[in-house]
Amino acid sequence: MSCLLFVPATERRKLEKAVTLPCRGIVLDLEDAVAPGRKADARDGLAELARAVRGAGRELYVRVNGLHTESWREDVAAAVAAGAPALLVPKAESHEGIAELGAALDAAEQITGAARKTTLVLLIETARGVLAMERLLAGSPRVAAGCLGLADLSLDLGISWDAALRERPALYVEQRLRLSLASRAAGIEKPWDAVYMNIGDGAGFADDVRLGRRVGCQGKLVVHPSQIEPVNAAYRIGDDELKRAQRIVESFERAVERGSGALTVDGMLVDEPVVARARAVLATAEGVVNAPGASGGA
Repeated sequence: MSCLLFVPATERRKLEKAVTLPCRGIVLDLEDAVAPGRKADARDGLAELARAVRGAGRELYVRVNGLHTESWREDVAAAVAAGAPALLVPKAESHEGIAELGAALDAAEQITGAARKTTLVLLIETARGVLAMERLLAGSPRVAAGCLGLADLSLDLGISWDAALRERPALYVEQRLRLSLASRAAGIEKPWDAVYMNIGDGAGFADDVRLGRRVGCQGKLVVHPSQIEPVNAAYRIGDDELKRAQRIVESFERAVERGSGALTVDGMLVDEPVVARARAVLATAEGVVNAPGASGGA
């Protein structure tokens, strides 16, 4: 499963359905999906929803309000008290902000006696955040992964989301690849691919999912149940890919036995990097967890 599904932290009924769906994790959203007048209600009900997510065997994330708001500290305290192992941090754009968040987490974890450190997925959604991407991802041991927020980034740049993502050529390809490179350089998980806002645009969504896999994402953030299976299908290792990886490994091993270090398989030159990638595909298919960069799409 390769999706993280957003669910408003005020919507118990939506969560009851969400935890039955084939998604890897649930993001309980305290930010955009919750009206300003219901933020306190969302925090008050967070612990109950968190228990439901954990009970269903899904990974649990909480998206707090941005560090530029007045409510993020209360969100952090509520998330830690609810036992959330990871936070999504919107509009991450400064090392100082992440350090301040880290200090708030230290305090909350001390109060609750949390057994482990809360990790962070940074949502990079502004021009400042994009320009500081490498420093942000490498700037704290709490940072586990990154993701671009392309709707907010488009707003920040004064571009419509449709013009950026639905029109061709699509924008932000360079930034998505850069995020993958920066994540690898920082030694953290592969990035999560950005939300695709137009739920009814199946063809555009499929193109967007394929692009995310091509640039090395581990999966995609989704906002509607209908988006889950297309993502899972795109990130699933297919029979053809698996068989090709097996042919590469077996052919290479036979070549090594003969004293040769290079060969061709299906017309492609095969050497050590190609074999390493094929072994990673086989390991992923067998459910082996590898270091960052070893799993996902080529």
